[in-house]
Amino acid sequence: MATSDDLQLSSLGWLLDHHEAKYFDRRRMVDDLGLKPGDAVLDLGCGPGLWAPMFAEKVAPGGRVTGFDLSSELIGYAVSRLADHPLHESMNFEVGNFEAMSFDDNLFDAVFLGNCCCYASDLSVVLGEAMRVSRGRVFSKDFDGGAVIFHPVEEHLAAKVMEAAARALKENPPEPPFDNFIGQKMHGAFRSAGFQDVTTRPYVIQMTSPLRNAEKRYLTKNATWLGTTAEPYLSEDDRKRWEATFDPASGILDDENFYFCMVEMITVGRV
Repeated sequence: MATSDDLQLSSLGWLLDHHEAKYFDRRRMVDDLGLKPGDAVLDLGCGPGLWAPMFAEKVAPGGRVTGFDLSSELIGYAVSRLADHPLHESMNFEVGNFEAMSFDDNLFDAVFLGNCCCYASDLSVVLGEAMRVSRGRVFSKDFDGGAVIFHPVEEHLAAKVMEAAARALKENPPEPPFDNFIGQKMHGAFRSAGFQDVTTRPYVIQMTSPLRNAEKRYLTKNATWLGTTAEPYLSEDDRKRWEATFDPASGILDDENFYFCMVEMITVGRV
């Protein structure tokens, strides 16, 4: 059962399950970034340090990864978790504000923003800071809630929940901000920010039966968050049907025909 804390999409439990569920997809993304030995990388919005070791492997020997996040709790977890990592000396972590970083200009060869632009109160300021501290490229890895499939959930019910969640987020914006449709906006945002050679590459994320435990936890939390967010604009019957669909007793995540799909994307720009 997902707790209320886990349903915060920046909570430690959510981030750990999210990363484990998509680990192999994320390794594929990192492989495509073109990082090289000796690079200095800023992992902006690093959370509990889940991407940092993958970057460290790519920039070794001689490179360095700096994790940066607003949450001192998540930074503390990253430092503790990676203390015994073989490349721990090439990784360091700092707490700070994305919109006013203390780093010098042109300090990093690459800046990576992992699922953090969706929380930006002023995206142009965040991208401007990323551009300022980079002497090479800026990458933003994002998702888009407009392209999600749960099967064999009844299609009309899924469409109702997705629409109701989108309406709720628009009419009652969360605080702090959260944009569930940030992915489709990032190509234009990079261009508006003044980046050169902007490209966006989509990644199809799929989960099929038999599901690993982390995938089941991730999918349950994802579905529960959608239902909770959509609730003000759902009928009582639709709310109950959605909850029942993802109740562990329903067995949907053990159905041999289960299929989940979503689209994530990496937008790249040169300074």
